[in-house]
Amino acid sequence: NIALYHRPGSVQTEIRVGHLGLKPNDPDWPSVAVANRVLGGGATGRLFMELREKHGWTYGAYSSFNKEKDRGQFWAEASCRTEVSDSALTALIANINKMVAEPVSDAELEGARSYIVGNFPTTIETPSQIAAQIGQVKLLGMDKTYLENYRKEVSLVTKESVQAAMKKHVHPDKLAIVMVGD
Repeated sequence: NIALYHRPGSVQTEIRVGHLGLKPNDPDWPSVAVANRVLGGGATGRLFMELREKHGWTYGAYSSFNKEKDRGQFWAEASCRTEVSDSALTALIANINKMVAEPVSDAELEGARSYIVGNFPTTIETPSQIAAQIGQVKLLGMDKTYLENYRKEVSLVTKESVQAAMKKHVHPDKLAIVMVGD
């Protein structure tokens, strides 16, 4: 499913690809969080490293799995120069396919797990942040021990569980593709 929207004069093409994701209480969330960090969860992600660092096509390329009440979304995005839109889209999808088809490396696994486990305390530093986290858990109907166990569960994620979660929850053949540009 591809939607192309012509926006005359745009110097960049906005690329978004995605599909429906996981339910908020799916037990695969820790593995998916690690997988997303490897794929496009920041400046060390595969998407960022290839599209920005290797090719210089964009200022950034990212992915995300969002939690919603019923079912979230998986998406990946980049804003690239118009003349490389096709190449950027191809690279974006190739990296998604690779996450499904091949296990992550030991270094990627350890880096992603360490980042998520180490960064988690910064999301619950203030009373406001704690309230927001607890509110989300309650609103989404997640188990009340979710926040208490999250870091431990992430630290137990394996290369095998990452690949299994990606095979189960990411479907490159079902991506909705949207491109807006000149």
